[in-house]
Amino acid sequence: MDWLRESPHMTTTDASIFKFQHGVSTIFEITRGQNRSCWQTQATNLSSDSEWVSWLENRDSSSHSLADGICLVLAGRAERECPDPTLLSRLPFSEEIFGKISKELFIHSSFLRVINRNTAAHCSRQLNAWGLSAPAAIVYNCRSSASWPDDIALSTTYITKRRFTYAIMYGCRSDLATIVMSRLSNCDLTTFHPLSLPMFLADIERNRQVDMVEKYVSKLLQRVLNMSILSRNFMSEDRSEYLGLNTTNTNGSSLTEDHESILDWLEMNHIRDGLKN
Repeated sequence: MDWLRESPHMTTTDASIFKFQHGVSTIFEITRGQNRSCWQTQATNLSSDSEWVSWLENRDSSSHSLADGICLVLAGRAERECPDPTLLSRLPFSEEIFGKISKELFIHSSFLRVINRNTAAHCSRQLNAWGLSAPAAIVYNCRSSASWPDDIALSTTYITKRRFTYAIMYGCRSDLATIVMSRLSNCDLTTFHPLSLPMFLADIERNRQVDMVEKYVSKLLQRVLNMSILSRNFMSEDRSEYLGLNTTNTNGSSLTEDHESILDWLEMNHIRDGLKN
């Protein structure tokens, strides 16, 4: 019944859905310079509580008056030997640090309803997320499906008056973090749209699923080719001689290929449904 809650703030009870462990995260900040003619970027890698505390303490009150920019935490991905649909709930910092980050970056509690709903892609928006008495803000919560490896999630808060975005991207591999920072650094826009980061996530998810589709299409084409060769061999030989062969091995091989083809087709349809969502 957590959807009945109206408070935008995280609580200690909320933290129970996460598992905390030390890992590497990157804070990427991009803002306009003093003359506002170009973007200024800064990337900071943090792994220990002391490094996080130092970064948080060095942020003065002016950090909440910046305009036209993004402060993005690229939370490192936990390492697991086997697939884990709850991997994104494993955060690379302590519970105490997560509480401080949530306050500093205005992470809305509505994200808790998204992080473990991992069977399908999700994107939601909430206007005036911090109440009518607070500055206008738009919250976006997004995640990709955990049905396949390398799912990611995103929580953003866009401060309308300052045109500034605070965000955390969960489950970021180091190569993905590099891609995101490079694309933001090379941006030639004068300001960022509220949907800039959600669109990045959508593009990343599209590339992930296109790669999977191409892999399974290649497998299916090879399977069809093998079956067509088998059928052509059957027709070219005398039927009685063909039936006189070792039918146990031949039929067993054919049934195995048919079964694998069915599994590939089911996986393809599952990916197709994910693309539609």
